[in-house]
Amino acid sequence: MAVEYFSELARQLAGHFPEHRFAILGGADDRPLGEIIAKAAPDQCLDLTGRLSLPEMVEWIRLSELMVTNDTGPMHVAAAMGKRVVALFGPTDPRRTGPYGQTDHVLRIELACSPCMKSRCAYFKPFECLRGLSPGMVIEAVKQGLAPS
Repeated sequence: MAVEYFSELARQLAGHFPEHRFAILGGADDRPLGEIIAKAAPDQCLDLTGRLSLPEMVEWIRLSELMVTNDTGPMHVAAAMGKRVVALFGPTDPRRTGPYGQTDHVLRIELACSPCMKSRCAYFKPFECLRGLSPGMVIEAVKQGLAPS
């Protein structure tokens, strides 16, 4: 999912869930992206990209209610901690690298080329496997994930 999609997702989530706050996690390389996302809902987003140690990131995940994430290490941390996860998958295979015990919370677009497990895309619509995951689709999954269990 591209940064503009995450930014739009933050804006829409802020509107749907005005009582919630959103922590944006990522490494130092993600700082420019975190800044863009946080600007979409500055009163509700806290940009922590590149500012946390690994134990601090784990603590933020522990304190969270739900995590929206690509196929990343923090996704696995959240799943291992039993946190609700909405996992966005493109070229990777959720059967191989999905959130443990929560593969039913994976969002992905079925394309003939996906999962390809490649970092370079040869599809005629590059990375459509991720770009096809609209913010609206993710919002619906978040609404289900935040429903009382």
